[in-house]
Amino acid sequence: MARDGVVPGLWCYEAGQPAFGDVLGWFVREFAGAQSADDSFARFESALVDRPPGESDLVALDWWNGSRAPLSDSSVSGLLLGMTLKTTPIDVYRALIESLCFGARSIVERLISGGAPLSRVILASGVAERSPFVMQTMANVLDQTVEAPHIRHAAAIGAAIHSAVAAGVVADFRSGASRYGASDFVRYTPREQHVRSYERLFMGYSMLSNDPRIREVMHCIKR
Repeated sequence: MARDGVVPGLWCYEAGQPAFGDVLGWFVREFAGAQSADDSFARFESALVDRPPGESDLVALDWWNGSRAPLSDSSVSGLLLGMTLKTTPIDVYRALIESLCFGARSIVERLISGGAPLSRVILASGVAERSPFVMQTMANVLDQTVEAPHIRHAAAIGAAIHSAVAAGVVADFRSGASRYGASDFVRYTPREQHVRSYERLFMGYSMLSNDPRIREVMHCIKR
């Protein structure tokens, strides 16, 4: 938490996951079997569009690169629960997406419980640009509209705006955002029938992520 840490006059509350798109990239590279990662992403996205959540009964933990928030523990690892002989790569891919969204929701809920106001959710990343399915899942899990800037490389442009302010190219951040930033956003609204399904799955995620015995097993394995 830092005042003026990003924009003068505003507080910055920082929390996050140590991997998001990298988790999905790892899976399609190592296990999807397609000729390229782009082919796998496209095939999985197409297969998942019309499938309702919860049909595979899989729940995953999003700790594939440790847990940044809330645990600050790099020694924990990913977990996938509920696999059977009927589980498919597409089922696993979806469970990974859901786990990432559940991890984001757990962070959001902690911020809100700590008194931080939340009125708008914006995702700016390669995944936000390329995956409508991930964005829609995030909206369903959070039960809130999420937005993606309609501009390429939004995070890099944000850094460039800071540089422009520091170099005096623009007078302030508002001017920089107006000149270089996104002028419109793609919005994803939650779908009520999926929101209810994700409440059940998020309960399972929360039970796993809050169980100290699971973390102790992970620590024991590492030792």
